[in-house]
Amino acid sequence: MVLTEYISDLWAALTYYQSDPDRYADLHIFVVYRSYRKLFKRVRQDVKTWNVHVAEGILAWTPQSKELRKDPQWFEFPDWLDTFEIPPEQLQMMKTRKRGAPGKEFIEVEFSDATVTFWAWLLGISLLSLEDIVDKADKKRKYDVEAFKEDLVMITDWCHTLYLYVNWSARIVETLLTETSLSSAFNLPQRIISHLFLRFRF
Repeated sequence: MVLTEYISDLWAALTYYQSDPDRYADLHIFVVYRSYRKLFKRVRQDVKTWNVHVAEGILAWTPQSKELRKDPQWFEFPDWLDTFEIPPEQLQMMKTRKRGAPGKEFIEVEFSDATVTFWAWLLGISLLSLEDIVDKADKKRKYDVEAFKEDLVMITDWCHTLYLYVNWSARIVETLLTETSLSSAFNLPQRIISHLFLRFRF
């Protein structure tokens, strides 16, 4: 019965917001609100199931000198990357360049052995930030509804940003988890690492 009601609510929301594309962000918030129990459980799944804190493991990772068996790759600077407040020490590890004819310039970002630490940090800090706001929201849910709703907006933003990063055509997250020594930082079998990647894709 609960699942039936859940599906019914989502279909009703999709039907309602389909007629008003400008309220797309409101639809995101509604889905997070309606799914928060499952979302909150999933955010903590790594520690409870495998006794591994994935975000901390990523942030503590020290890359080897030659992690990537490929030449440096350049990708157009994604809009979602502008939403991050990147500290100076991490900004130094990020490489960018301008491309294009005068008046049509665009920025590219590099993925290489020189920048792999930055991209791993970006994934780790995104997960840690999501976990932090989820914990705060969970504590407010029963006694401060308005504050809980405000936190839901932030949770929605982090979920959306993570979704864009993980599903970015550059495939950086997939490469980090399957083609570098980052996977060994968790001391988990490769099949579980693959499961983690699918988990990140929501």
